[in-house]
Amino acid sequence: MTLNVEKNNKPSSKTWDKVSENYTNFINDDEIDLAIELMMLFNSLDLDIDNSLLELGSGSGHLSGIFSKYGYEVSLLDFSEVALSKSMDFFNNHSMEGHFIKGDLMELNLLDQQYDVTWNSGVMEHFDDKSLFESLKSIRRVTKKKFIFLVPNPDSLPYLLFRQKLMAEGKWEYGEEYLRNDYDAFLEKSGFKLIKKEFLGWNYSESQLKMLLKNNIPTKGLSKLVKNNLFSKENSYLIAYVAEPYHTSEMEHNWKGEFKGNTEAKTHIFDQIANQIHGSIGSSSTFNRKYLEITSTINQTFECLLNAVNPCSDSEEVTSNMQVFIDNVNCLIQMSEDVIDEESNVKFEELLKSIDSILGKFIEEYKNGYITNCKALVNKQLLLKFDEWQSYLSRYIEPDLQKDKEQSED
Repeated sequence: MTLNVEKNNKPSSKTWDKVSENYTNFINDDEIDLAIELMMLFNSLDLDIDNSLLELGSGSGHLSGIFSKYGYEVSLLDFSEVALSKSMDFFNNHSMEGHFIKGDLMELNLLDQQYDVTWNSGVMEHFDDKSLFESLKSIRRVTKKKFIFLVPNPDSLPYLLFRQKLMAEGKWEYGEEYLRNDYDAFLEKSGFKLIKKEFLGWNYSESQLKMLLKNNIPTKGLSKLVKNNLFSKENSYLIAYVAEPYHTSEMEHNWKGEFKGNTEAKTHIFDQIANQIHGSIGSSSTFNRKYLEITSTINQTFECLLNAVNPCSDSEEVTSNMQVFIDNVNCLIQMSEDVIDEESNVKFEELLKSIDSILGKFIEEYKNGYITNCKALVNKQLLLKFDEWQSYLSRYIEPDLQKDKEQSED
């Protein structure tokens, strides 16, 4: 049976804990310029320093820190313990004042107050359609006046080339970033009115171009071209969306997938092309590509499985996630068999049989409505077997990847 499945992808705290480890107390010129651009945007919206600011997904905290220095009352929320620890250290190091909140922007109903301005930069692009809708509804609950968010510009050539280069070199560490042009539709459906859209962060675009061209770029010349409208500002790295909440009590829509566009498909195609290039750099081996596909699908399968046994999920969500999970398992089995040779197949087939057996029990318990039993099977058996699966594939395939890399370097 084939179902019309809606995935529910959202940022992972594990991904951002890892990214956060590289945060420092140093503020670079691009961050200072972006903070100034944002404060100019605040001024144009009559948002002076008397307005309270809440950064949702605060990361390094550098931008909020600069706002604090200029007199704004700032609060920072993040679901990453590492990020919050780093940002607190940054604030202390620079003698700045701020309030820090460990929390998830999908669960802002747990906060006990509203803020004049909620905002973030480099966060909303990580949500798929369904999760974006739910996150915006959550944000609306704590927003008094304005919600301002900055996302990568999906039409910026410097950004697209920069992203493709990092992916092609296997250096992309920022998780899923959706190439989205339909934020306005999601804002409207979740209870916001879009009042302004502005291109920002040209300095980041210059940095991306410098990296792509290995610093052989006349930066000042490019800036002059932009200022004189000879190089479109629409190639800037970021787009700032400014929205305000509707003051009505009837904005409690539920997700029905009715405004699903082509964002997810477009992003998937872009990433697939970039990763295929990665597979061809320094290696002619199909193992490289297959291993990347397998590990990516295993991670997606974990998420679907956990969503399927989430007690907060309704029956339609559980059914959809179960179908995605089963489809992914079938796909994984086929993909794994393609890269395992005959000699290694005996042990691997035993592993697959044990996974298949546990899956059978899972489906039986699920059909009988024993969700608690399902969760126990996931936590105690199935995820351990998946770890074993991924570990086995790593041991078998990664030596091949290393060998290919060494040969390419020679």
